[in-house]
Amino acid sequence: MPDGAQLLSPAETVGLEHEDRKRRLARLSRDLSISPPRFYEYNIPEEELRLAGLPADIPLLRVVFDTRVFFDFDKAEMRPDSGKIVETVAASLGKEPPDVALVIAGHTDSVGTDAYNRALGLARARTVAKALVEKDLPQIRIFSVSFGEAVPIASNGSAAGRAQNRRVEFLFAAHSNAIAFWLSKQNASVCGNAQTNCRFEVTMETPERHAVSLPEKEGAAARLPETDRATATLPAPPQKQSVHPEQDQQFDDVELKEEKATAELAPKRYVIDLAEKRFEVPAPRY
Repeated sequence: MPDGAQLLSPAETVGLEHEDRKRRLARLSRDLSISPPRFYEYNIPEEELRLAGLPADIPLLRVVFDTRVFFDFDKAEMRPDSGKIVETVAASLGKEPPDVALVIAGHTDSVGTDAYNRALGLARARTVAKALVEKDLPQIRIFSVSFGEAVPIASNGSAAGRAQNRRVEFLFAAHSNAIAFWLSKQNASVCGNAQTNCRFEVTMETPERHAVSLPEKEGAAARLPETDRATATLPAPPQKQSVHPEQDQQFDDVELKEEKATAELAPKRYVIDLAEKRFEVPAPRY
């Protein structure tokens, strides 16, 4: 461990990682010649989540990039000039600890029905999520959700305003439960008068599954039942412990001995209920 570096607890690291995340996203944006994003910060109290492996308040970072046109009208494919935003987020995720969660929220303008725009917003979120998943990042948990036309950042009364509303936003936290909790506390007016419009599904995006080659032992091939071969995974590499540098890039390659409990793994799906101000973890789908 470098001289002066300090081994930190989970309660201490989440705040430092949060600050590093902001600096890194701002720096990478400048490096790629795009406007730095706007940051909105929130705090989720420890007692609201009670995560056994993460006994701390969890900061949440909402990131909104200043792009005038992220998607063309009625399209889910990113415009070419939005590719640098994906590059920026991917480069930042490559420096994150493996337990970080990212939720990508899709938004639309107000042209079209609520149901149509909900579907279009989800298609946009998934376009960006899949682009990040394909970057072969570490074990980052990336989720997508759509709010359709419900959360504009500009007036839908002009073409320029509608263009700004066709976007995605990025929500970062040390655990996806923190993001799900924050989403569940948003203004219920976004779902209108119909109770059924108040439920939003947040789903983890996963890469295409590939078979994993297991190492041979004494010349014999490893044997697995047929049902396990396609889903077998190798043990995860050792995780990096956070140190307390002034800037995030100084000690990127330092690996410290694991001495803390790991927060329980996030589920692969949430349901956000804005009417009841809570989130659910549905049973896994088979």
